Amino acid sequence: MVYSTVVFTWVTAAAINITVSFPTSGVVDGYCWTWWFWPSKAVKMTYSVLYFIFYFFNLVAIFIYCYSHILSDNLQWWNQTERTSEQLFLRSYHVKVLGSMLWLARNGK
Repeated sequence: MVYSTVVFTWVTAAAINITVSFPTSGVVDGYCWTWWFWPSKAVKMTYSVLYFIFYFFNLVAIFIYCYSHILSDNLQWWNQTERTSEQLFLRSYHVKVLGSMLWLARNGK
């Protein structure tokens, strides 16, 4: 599973760079402008929305799915007290929400 994730990450990054980065980049007066020259505003907006959905909502959904399974599978082990497992879930949820907000603030176009 780990190897397939690594391969998927590299292939996805390469595919995005080849299909989007190169056609929308150019050199003007000796300066390289990346992600600057879009065929139209509609194409740029469509790409931005799809990028946001793929890299934001999918990651949040994967996080929630994986951690809910981890917590439900290991609940007997972690369930020393009801409060401990609840605090662990809430702490991991708050970390993901904070990380999502910071990512959105930095990458929201």
